[in-house]
Amino acid sequence: MKSSFGIAGLATLALAVAAIPAAAVDQKAAVQNLVPFPHEPPSPLPDLSATAIGAVVEANGGTLPMTGAGLTTALAKLGSVVQLSFPFSAVALDSGLSHPRVVLTLRMSQTVEPIPFTPVGGWGSGSSRGQQLASTSTPNCKLMDSRIPTPGPMARNLEGRLFLAANMDAGVPGESPHVKNVEFISWNSKRMKFDFGVIDQMGTAPRIKFLDGVRCFSCHKNHGPIMGVGPWSNSIHNDMVRSANNGQFPTADPVKGVDGMQLLSSNAPEVEEAVRAGANMLRNREVIRALPKTGVGRKSLQSMLVAIASPGSLTELDSHIRRDMNHGDLIKFIGDSVAIQKATPSGFLTDFSPAGSIGKLNGNRIAWGGSSLSVTQYDAQRAAGQPGVPTEHLPSNPRAFLRPPVNVSAHPGDHLSSAKLARTMGITEGDRVFLDKTFRDAALFIAKPQVTATSLAKQVFSSPAFEDVIAGSYLPDRDEFKDRVVSALEDITQKSTQRSWGTGDRKTYTSIPKIERGSEEKEIEVIPTTACLRCHDVRPTGRQPVGFSPIPLLAFDPFDKTGRETWLKTAERKQKVDVLSRFMKRLATDKDMPPEDSVEAQLFREKDPVAFDNLKTWLEAELKKAKGN
Repeated sequence: MKSSFGIAGLATLALAVAAIPAAAVDQKAAVQNLVPFPHEPPSPLPDLSATAIGAVVEANGGTLPMTGAGLTTALAKLGSVVQLSFPFSAVALDSGLSHPRVVLTLRMSQTVEPIPFTPVGGWGSGSSRGQQLASTSTPNCKLMDSRIPTPGPMARNLEGRLFLAANMDAGVPGESPHVKNVEFISWNSKRMKFDFGVIDQMGTAPRIKFLDGVRCFSCHKNHGPIMGVGPWSNSIHNDMVRSANNGQFPTADPVKGVDGMQLLSSNAPEVEEAVRAGANMLRNREVIRALPKTGVGRKSLQSMLVAIASPGSLTELDSHIRRDMNHGDLIKFIGDSVAIQKATPSGFLTDFSPAGSIGKLNGNRIAWGGSSLSVTQYDAQRAAGQPGVPTEHLPSNPRAFLRPPVNVSAHPGDHLSSAKLARTMGITEGDRVFLDKTFRDAALFIAKPQVTATSLAKQVFSSPAFEDVIAGSYLPDRDEFKDRVVSALEDITQKSTQRSWGTGDRKTYTSIPKIERGSEEKEIEVIPTTACLRCHDVRPTGRQPVGFSPIPLLAFDPFDKTGRETWLKTAERKQKVDVLSRFMKRLATDKDMPPEDSVEAQLFREKDPVAFDNLKTWLEAELKKAKGN
């Protein structure tokens, strides 16, 4: 959905090529039209049991949160909530000081306390397009690779797996701002992917809608969360933005915030750390699957799996595995790791400074330029429908992203560790305690001198239950991993003792229902019919769209001659100027639509440039007429 998490957001909002400005409507009447009739039962929730967003619904008593405060209350039951308010989102272009876009996620385990208002991880402090991110080999980044979450085996682990963006409504005069809808990116343990969706109609009749991932990937090119890099100049992390924002919420509760949203304080470093973990999730899974392509790699992967199921510090256990890996022939793995990193789209965008308030690191503090007055003036400009966000800062544009540094170390142990393997699968320290105890109990049950917990672990991770894992064709997620361990141990103990052995109720060591593989529905790739319609829908003529969509509706399909001529007959002059100007800028002047890295750019702009030339001629002619020239 896609700075996302930061400067864009959760969805392809940046594709606002020519969304029609909403006509003036009676707000109360519009809300009433969205509420089901009293006799109409609410739509049943889909099966969310294997999803991160499902954990939020469960924590909320099995229902969707009604308010922002309800959402943060439910999240607090799952972990430590961190937030970052973006009054000037590059995705929600109608956001502002009085109604920001707020990104929420869960704090990563054992996070080192960051210096207040200082970007961590060396992710850059400038806003020039194409700048390279600084090296991430900082103490924080190294620590992040050597620690895993702590929840017990029955608790959900959502670190780096759940991200939300709450879009706020300023409300009518005298009314406090409130959350109107929430976009989310949620890890799905069954699909082994992130789901993208929205909880709409907050405050009335909340409903959940999952979005077509293809559309979201126009901005979320990494198929996960994205975020602008520090110093997060368009957020409340900016001293000037925070100063300009202070008068907006005089009654804000320092603890409860405004409808659960913390609008005057920043958790930017913590939010970024979580987004970094989520953004790297799919890439890390590919790197892990590249390791066992050789015999040495398969042996290394088995050693890591055994370490995860063993007692003691993973950092210490990894030191032995690292030594063996660095002395083995893993040149191919290093090459594959580097290639995967280079091929994986970035999840981090250039810093966007809309009001001249870019920050520069000065010792342990950020020195901000600009002034709170310039921020207030820019806010008024956005409110007037002129967000002034250059297209090179919209996440649909691949040039908006920074390339993170590629790890090109010649030491294979620098590319993968058992700690990174555990975190990628979602394994926690609580899970490791369970696994260690399970292997020791099984060894006691077999009661043979040569059988130990370690020997059983080696046997399990060489068994048919992990054949596809060791072959590099599949990597299970947390609870499926534990299910496989238990199943393999049951087979081994049965064959060794001719007696049945088990770990008891599955609910005592898992947090989601058992996943049966082999029956998954395959996603059908959406085939674009024109250069615009795979991502955008066209707004229905003469009526308001029902519900919220993070992907802006088009006034018309510019490549549909009949549709655009029909629109011209009904549109007012100002509307023609606004919409045609946006089409002209995105399609003809900047030529950043469709995005240069999209299938539409290849199928339409490259193969049929004449159609774009003809459209430019039409736009120029109609825009000239609309302006009265």
